[in-house]
Amino acid sequence: MTQLIQIISAIKNGNILCLPTDTLYSLSCDATNNNAVKKIFQAKGRDFNKPLPIFVHNLKQAKQYAFFNDKALLLAEKFWPGALTLILPLKINSNLSKYVYGSNKNIAIRIPKHQLLLQILREIQLPLVATSANRSATPNKFTLEEVKTDFKEQINLYVENNEPVQINEPSTIIDCCTEKIIITRQGKVTIKDITRLFDL
Repeated sequence: MTQLIQIISAIKNGNILCLPTDTLYSLSCDATNNNAVKKIFQAKGRDFNKPLPIFVHNLKQAKQYAFFNDKALLLAEKFWPGALTLILPLKINSNLSKYVYGSNKNIAIRIPKHQLLLQILREIQLPLVATSANRSATPNKFTLEEVKTDFKEQINLYVENNEPVQINEPSTIIDCCTEKIIITRQGKVTIKDITRLFDL
């Protein structure tokens, strides 16, 4: 409980955290806080024109930020919580930081299958930035030690993964902004898993 209080306090204070997930470690912050989101772009050396994905804690919260068509809803109900990121049309009147989506009219969103992370999301009732904990254009990092070597004091709080989750593969990304779904990155959820769902 002490750790959870520390994490939530850090998020509310606009800090950047390295959090364990069900895939790779993430760099996270309050996705509604402009200053915090800017810090993540700066730490990663990421182009501000490249939007950032977000974590939410349930489908109801996801619908506050994005529009779901029937196929997107089917995917969410089948694979969430889990290693599937959906790119969806953005609801412009949301409270997300403008730096999360920039000039983009879409948002990448997922519900992670990780007990601590879900607990944080439920407790804080805010979306979190969900970008992998590596500098832009460099390979993924698989251990907390690797992340610390890369970022050092640029990250305010590092959280160790204490759950039996194999961290070795990113989430699968599917663009659901039209009726035809497009797999833009295959990760833990396979093309076979997806095609089976739609009887393709």
